[in-house]
Amino acid sequence: MALRRLIELRLPVSLITDDADISAARLTDAEWNSLGATCDVLRPIETCCTTVGGQNYTTLSTVLLLLDTVRAELNEAVPNETQIAKDLRHGIRDEVYTRFKLTGTEAELHVLAMMLDPRFRNQSICMTFLGNPASAVDIWGRSKAKLIAKVSRCIKSNLDGIGVETSSQLPLPRVTLGPDKSNPFARLDRVRQETLLRRPSPEDQIGVKAAAEVEAYLNEEAAPNKGEDGSALNVLNWWKTHAYQFPNVATVARSILSIPASSVPSERVFSKAGELLTVKRLQMEAKQVDMFLFLHNNKEEIMHLRVDNPERP
Repeated sequence: MALRRLIELRLPVSLITDDADISAARLTDAEWNSLGATCDVLRPIETCCTTVGGQNYTTLSTVLLLLDTVRAELNEAVPNETQIAKDLRHGIRDEVYTRFKLTGTEAELHVLAMMLDPRFRNQSICMTFLGNPASAVDIWGRSKAKLIAKVSRCIKSNLDGIGVETSSQLPLPRVTLGPDKSNPFARLDRVRQETLLRRPSPEDQIGVKAAAEVEAYLNEEAAPNKGEDGSALNVLNWWKTHAYQFPNVATVARSILSIPASSVPSERVFSKAGELLTVKRLQMEAKQVDMFLFLHNNKEEIMHLRVDNPERP
């Protein structure tokens, strides 16, 4: 942050402004203290923006947590706070409450992402970070229903891929309306056919299976924030390890949790593309630019592959 850097350079800045020609620009001690207080007020905002703008980890599932943290810090009273810092803190707090009041479909998307993040999957943990407790249960219920529907579509897609019929239009067994007196087992046949008719449809069976998998996942204990090596838990790697337990939920998780919470990662790609396409490189084809950007954004993973497999070209 520019203000923090300015405070770190207070001594050289003060020495420079001692010059008679620019002495009018010298800051007083009270003004330096106000700058420090302003940095303290803006620190939670900086942390939130830095975290949301990351691209090497899951960000969508952390939005509600970050907003709740920012609100809590801005609501906290600060001893000996200057009036300028207090007014700034209250103004930012009111703006955060107004601008980031998540409701409806937007709130459901963030809750769905938190459900699919093993660190937040328990209902009591997830609802803690919802701003309006009165509607938290309703939002959780709708988000859970969406998750079950997505898992059901995933199951159906897998069955369709291996040629299993799942349509409710499957031919139903024909029921004999009248007794066949020539067949002593006619009653048994009628009972059997009536039982088949009462059997749940393929769609109902898929729904039951999807609900069972989702419930089994949500009822497990929340994962710790730290991995076994002490570093922050990599959520996508966690799903890669546990996909055998919840294969269909894992498929949905990868599609939802890969959504960035902000446009910062995309802006980085555009910025790097601008650095790549200089005046001397305007003749590069789009495919080449795409390959260069891909290599740049994944250079760490590529280096890991070379280290793990030194014989690979």
